[in-house]
Amino acid sequence: MSATAELQTIITRDIETGQKNYAEEYGRDWFNLSPEEEAVFCLSLDDMPSLVAVWCAYEAVLGISDVLPVSQDTAAAFRAEHPWLAEMHKPGGGLSIVSQDSFASFAKLFGIPYRKSHAWWIKNEAYQVRVGILRFSDEPPARESA
Repeated sequence: MSATAELQTIITRDIETGQKNYAEEYGRDWFNLSPEEEAVFCLSLDDMPSLVAVWCAYEAVLGISDVLPVSQDTAAAFRAEHPWLAEMHKPGGGLSIVSQDSFASFAKLFGIPYRKSHAWWIKNEAYQVRVGILRFSDEPPARESA
């Protein structure tokens, strides 16, 4: 079995088990969809299970997150099957590079249309800005909580 097929199996299992309730209700966490995001990004609750599972697989393959059970061997084999993605992975603890284009190409392998992967990318980026994960160089430093 190819690493791409193995990853598809992991993604499908995550979607089918529905353990994280991505599409059960609206919410405000990174993996949820709010009514406002639904209107702005033209996504629906039905889109969320596949988008979140594919996003988690993307981060796993780049060594950023371990939310999905993707072994290092599977991730390495997947990168070998897709050299354009291997260029973005820095083994040995270096930061991996993520980009909208690489995520769109990755997501397309698993049946996510470019428009939906773009909408997810922007939605997730907006969430990271809102909660202070992503900061811009011209912003004042974040205040520490007392």
